[in-house]
Amino acid sequence: MKNMNNLNSPKLLLLSVIFCLVSSISMAQTPAFTRTGDSIKTKDILIVKDFEPVISEAFKISDNPRISDTLKPEVGDLSYELLKKQIPTEFNVVPIKAAVMKGEPLEKLYRAYAKGGYGLYNTALGELYVNNLRSRTKNGGFYAKHLSSNGNIKNVGYSGFSNTNVKAYGKQIFYNKILAGSGSYQHDRYHFYGFDTKNDTLPTDLFSDSLAKSRIQQNFQKLAGEIQFKSYFKDSDLVNFDFNLKAYNLTNSFSENETNIKLATAVDRFYGDKHAFIDLGVDYNQYKDNIATYSSTLVNFEPAFAMGGEKWQVKAALRTFVNADSITTFKAYPIIHATYNLVGDFMIPYVGLDGGLDRNNYDELRLINPFMQNNPLLAVTNTKYDVYGGVRGQFSSNSSFNLKASQKLVENLPLFINDYSQIIPNRFVVVYDTAEITTLTAEFSYQQRDKLNIFGRGDYFIYSTKHEAKAWHTPSFRASLGAIYDLQDKLVLKTDIYYISNQFAKSFNSLDGEALGYGVYAKELKGLIDINIGAEYKYNKKLSGWISLQNLASIKYERWNYYPTQGFLGMLGFTYSFWSR
Repeated sequence: MKNMNNLNSPKLLLLSVIFCLVSSISMAQTPAFTRTGDSIKTKDILIVKDFEPVISEAFKISDNPRISDTLKPEVGDLSYELLKKQIPTEFNVVPIKAAVMKGEPLEKLYRAYAKGGYGLYNTALGELYVNNLRSRTKNGGFYAKHLSSNGNIKNVGYSGFSNTNVKAYGKQIFYNKILAGSGSYQHDRYHFYGFDTKNDTLPTDLFSDSLAKSRIQQNFQKLAGEIQFKSYFKDSDLVNFDFNLKAYNLTNSFSENETNIKLATAVDRFYGDKHAFIDLGVDYNQYKDNIATYSSTLVNFEPAFAMGGEKWQVKAALRTFVNADSITTFKAYPIIHATYNLVGDFMIPYVGLDGGLDRNNYDELRLINPFMQNNPLLAVTNTKYDVYGGVRGQFSSNSSFNLKASQKLVENLPLFINDYSQIIPNRFVVVYDTAEITTLTAEFSYQQRDKLNIFGRGDYFIYSTKHEAKAWHTPSFRASLGAIYDLQDKLVLKTDIYYISNQFAKSFNSLDGEALGYGVYAKELKGLIDINIGAEYKYNKKLSGWISLQNLASIKYERWNYYPTQGFLGMLGFTYSFWSR
C-alpha cells in the first residue's frame, strides 16, 4: 500500500505530464503517412498567431411594456375665448446724422494767373489769364498773351517778330442747354528777312530803302467772334442740336482784307441703339486786294448713321458739297468708319474711308507760311479719297498707342516756292498740285497719375506729285517726344525733342543742287533735331519760377528757303496766381 501511495504522489503526476509532451513533439516531427503513388505532397506547417477573442451577439428582448388602463375618463368638447386687450406702448425716434462720404478737400482756386519771362535776343513773354471761380451755371473770363523777339540772326535782314492775342469768352449753362460766345483780337508782326546782307551781288545801294526794317515788315490784324448754342438732352428720344457761328476779318500791311463767315449746324437723335446725325454748314469767304475782290461760298450737307454691337461700331455718311466760285460744282463722298474691340480696350483695329473739300483761305495759308507774297492764289483742296486703317489700344491702364496707315489722293495741294520773279526772292507764292500721299503714323502716351506724362509721335510721308518735281518744303519724316515730371508738386521738369527730316526747295540756280530738268534744281534744306528742356520751381501755391532752354544743340535750320531760325534760346521767368475769395 505504501508503493501505491507513492505512485499517486505529485512526482509521479509530473513525470506523466512530461512524458505526454515529449511524445507529442516527436509525433509532430514525424512525416505523415502517404499512400504509394499519391500526387499530393505534404508539408509541415506551424501557425503562430495572436489570440483574437470573439464575443457573439447578444439576444435582446425587444418587447416594450404596455399599460392597460381600465379607468379612462370621458372628456367632452372644450371651448374658450382670448381676452382682447391692447397694452399701450411708446417709441420715441431719436434723429441721427446722415452718413457723409468724406472726400478730398477742394483745391483753392484763384481768379487770375500771370506769367512773365525774358531771355536772349531780347525775347519777352507775358501772359495774363482771368476767370471766374467754380460755378455750375457759368464760366467767363479773358486772357492776353504776348511774345516778341529781336531775332538777332546773323547775315540776314532784321528777323524780329511779335505775336499778341487778346480774347474774352463766356458761357452760360442752363438745365439742358449751353450758350457760349467769345471775341478776340490778334496782331502778328514778321519781317521778310530772307536775304544775305553779305552777298556782293545784291544791289544793296539800289534796294537799301526797300530792305530797311520798316519796309520788310508784315503786320496781320485779325478780329474774330464766335457764338454757340447747343443742347444736351439726356432723353434719347429727344433731338439734340448744335449751332455754331464764327466770323473774322483779317487785314495786313499791304491793304489786303479777308472776311470769313462760317455757320455750322448739327442735329442728332437716337433710335434705340442706333444714332442718326445731320450736319449742315455754310462757309462764305471774301478776299479783297488793291485790284479786285474774290468771293466764294462752300455749302456742305452730311447725313450720317451709326450703329454697333458689344464689340463693334460702324458709322456711315454721305458728305456732299456745293462750291459756288466762278463756277458752281457739286461733289459727293462716301464716308465710313468701323472699329472692332478685339481684346477689350487693349486692341481695337479700325478701318475707314474719308474725303471732302477744304478751303484754303488767306488766314490759314499765312499761319503756315507768314512770308507769302501779296495776292496769293486761293483754291479749294479736294481730297478725292482717303483710305486708312490701323489699330489703337492700351498697353495698360496708364498707357495707350495708335498705329495708322493711310493712302489718299489730293487735288490742289498747296505748296510754297520762292517768288523768283523778284530780284530778291525772299517771299513765297502758292502753287497747287495733285499728289498721292502715303502716311504712316505711330503715337503713344503714358501717364502716371499727376506725376509723369510721356508722349510721342512719328509721321512718315511719301509724296507722288503730278506736275511739280517734288512736294516743296514738305519733310518726309517728322517726330516729337515730350515728357513732364512733377516731383512732389514742388519741382516740375519738362523736355521736348523734335526731329524734321531733310526737305527740298525749288530753285533755278544750278549751284543749289540736283538738276530735275527744264532748268529746275532741288535745293536740299537740312533737317534738324531741336532739344528743349525746362524746369519750374513752385515756391508756394501762388508763386513759382521757371527756366526754359530751347534748341540746346543751337542748330540753325531753314524751315523756309533763305529763312534760318534762331539758335540757342534761354529764358527765365515767373508765374503768380492771385485774386481768390
